[in-house]
Amino acid sequence: MAVTTAPAPAVDFEASDRQLRRTMGFQHLLFLSLGAIIGSGWLFAALASAAFAGPAAILSWIVGDVFVIFVSLSYAEVAGMLPRSGAIVRYPHLTHGAFTGWILG
Repeated sequence: MAVTTAPAPAVDFEASDRQLRRTMGFQHLLFLSLGAIIGSGWLFAALASAAFAGPAAILSWIVGDVFVIFVSLSYAEVAGMLPRSGAIVRYPHLTHGAFTGWILG
C-alpha cells in the first residue's frame, strides 16, 4: 500500500521578513544585556571541569572548539545562500524538514 503526502504549502519568507520592525527599545536592550550576563555562567563549567579533570580539560575544550567550528561554518554557508530571519529555526526547517525545525525551535 503506497502512502502519498501532499506537499507542504509554500511560505513567502520575504513577505514575512518585511513585516519585522528593525528597532530596539529599552526593554529589548535590558533583556539582551541580562541574557548576556546570565549566559556567561558557562564559565563556571570550565572552572569545575578543570578542577575535576586537570589538564585534560584543555584538550576537551580544543576538541569541542573543532566541532563548533564545523557547525558555525555550516550555518555560515546556509546563511550566505538563504538570508532569512529566525535562522536557528528556519535553516533546519529548510534543509531538513518541518520536524527538525520544530525540534530545534
